[in-house]
Amino acid sequence: MFKRQLYDKKHLYRFIAEPIINREGGVIGFEVLTRFSSAGTPAYHMSRMSILAKKNFLLHQLQCIDEKRDFFRNKSLLCTVNADFDMASFLISESEIKLIMMRNPFIRIEISENFPDLDGGIQTPILRELYRYYKLWIDDFGSGFSNLKAIQDGIYEFIKIDKEYFWRNYDNPAWNIVLRDISMICRYIIVEGVEREDYLNGLPDIVFGIQGHFFDSVSLDEIEKTDFREFIYRMKIAEGKASKIM
Repeated sequence: MFKRQLYDKKHLYRFIAEPIINREGGVIGFEVLTRFSSAGTPAYHMSRMSILAKKNFLLHQLQCIDEKRDFFRNKSLLCTVNADFDMASFLISESEIKLIMMRNPFIRIEISENFPDLDGGIQTPILRELYRYYKLWIDDFGSGFSNLKAIQDGIYEFIKIDKEYFWRNYDNPAWNIVLRDISMICRYIIVEGVEREDYLNGLPDIVFGIQGHFFDSVSLDEIEKTDFREFIYRMKIAEGKASKIM
C-alpha cells in the first residue's frame, strides 16, 4: 500500500477520505481527496500538472480505491473522485482507467462548477459521454461559474453546494428558496463546509447530506479503521445542543 507516493522529484502526495454524512449520522460515502505533502514546498495543485502526470495520477488514485473495493461494497458506500476536463477525457478514452471504473460501480465522478461549458449540459459532448458511462455529481455548485441551467438536464445524481456559498447564505431567508429550486431538479443535495454545530441549524430537511471538517477525515490507506459510531455520536450531540438553545 502507498502511504505516500512520489509524484515527482519535489512533491509527495497522499490520499485522504472525507466522509459524506446523512442527517442521521450515517455515512453515504467518502470523497477521496489529495494532500500534497512534500516538506518545504507549497501545495501542488492539480491544475499545474502536465497532461501525462494527470493521467498517471488519476490511474493511481483509482488503483488505490480499487484495492479498497471490498470495504466499499460490503458497507454499501459510495466513493467520489474529482475530474477536470483532462481527467474526464481519460475516463472516456483510456481502457485501463475505464476497466477500473467498470469494476467498481460504487465510484462517482465529481465535476466542478467551473468545468468548461458546464451550462451546455447533455449537449456538451464530453459531459454527454461521461453521463453515458458513469454516475455524475456536480461539485461546488453556487461558486459563481454557472446557474440552474447547468443542472436542468438532470444528468447529476447528487448536487454539492459550494462551501463558501453556504457560509455566506446559511442564515439568509433566501437560502431555503434556493435549495427548494435545486431540489425540484435533483432531490439529493449535499452541503459542503459544515464545520461547526451552528451550521447544522442552517440546514433544512430538504438537505440530504453534509460534508465538512465537523467530521474527521481518514487516510484512504486506513479507511477500514473508520469509526462509524463517531459520526452518529457527533450528530446526536449537535442536535442535543441545538434543542437546548432553541
